[in-house]
Amino acid sequence: MKYNKSLLIFKYIGVFFITFSLTLIFNIIDNDISFDPIWNFAAINKITNGFIPYKDFNLLQMPFYYFLGSAFLKLFSNNFLGFYFFNGILMGCLGTLSYILLDKYIDNRFIKAGIFMSILFCYFMMYRAEYNTLSMVFVLMLMFLETKRVENENYGIYFFIGLVLAFIVFTKQNIGIVTVLFYIMYIWVVNKLYNSNYEYKTKNNLSYKRINFFLGGFLSVSIVFCIYLLITNSFFQFFDYCILGIFDFGEKNVFFNLFIWQSYIVFFTIITDFFTFFTHKDRNFLLYGL
Repeated sequence: MKYNKSLLIFKYIGVFFITFSLTLIFNIIDNDISFDPIWNFAAINKITNGFIPYKDFNLLQMPFYYFLGSAFLKLFSNNFLGFYFFNGILMGCLGTLSYILLDKYIDNRFIKAGIFMSILFCYFMMYRAEYNTLSMVFVLMLMFLETKRVENENYGIYFFIGLVLAFIVFTKQNIGIVTVLFYIMYIWVVNKLYNSNYEYKTKNNLSYKRINFFLGGFLSVSIVFCIYLLITNSFFQFFDYCILGIFDFGEKNVFFNLFIWQSYIVFFTIITDFFTFFTHKDRNFLLYGL
């Protein structure tokens, strides 16, 4: 059993290294320093050099991707190669988490390999990792934590779930809001309508404890970020750029109509997931939909 665990860890490290290496090679060969890559690098570089987002320069997205990128560049190299390494690590995490979840639910190695290669193909169509990539890393991390919660529920896992949901929101606001709403709906439906292998019909104070741990994780990140905005005197600029400004930007963006259609697809998928759940009474359908 110990050997199997070691082999499993070695396999996941191999998946990470392959995904990371391919991302790095594609970025170096392509060397596209226009549009989003140059915009993201410029924002990270400014934070690395002491500029305050929203106050010293405009930023429409939530800041966590840029803070994380800045911390990485400070530790390693504040140039485009360091930026490519940072993005390679994000893609490596995305590929590894995808494989871990596939490994958990699919036993047939050929089917698993085929699905994983398809997922990698989709990833590498957008190999220039950015804030959306980091958001998806956290979404997959949320799915992984949810599988752990299903296997062995404890109060601590709710804190980490709240923490990860907060990181999603503070990485990309639209992805974060949709994920939070879906997860709340998912928990509510499972809690109310499905209770095999669960002990939901327990005393109310246990449910309150779960909610408190969840809110503790979510609010800990939110409070720290609010304190940062107040200390740097950038709260109102943040609200202007990141909340109000995103609507003006979206209406003028050539991809805004595509975003609207994507929203319809996401909404339809969520409805389909819940309908399938009611039909089959299997929580995995909701987890896959997430």
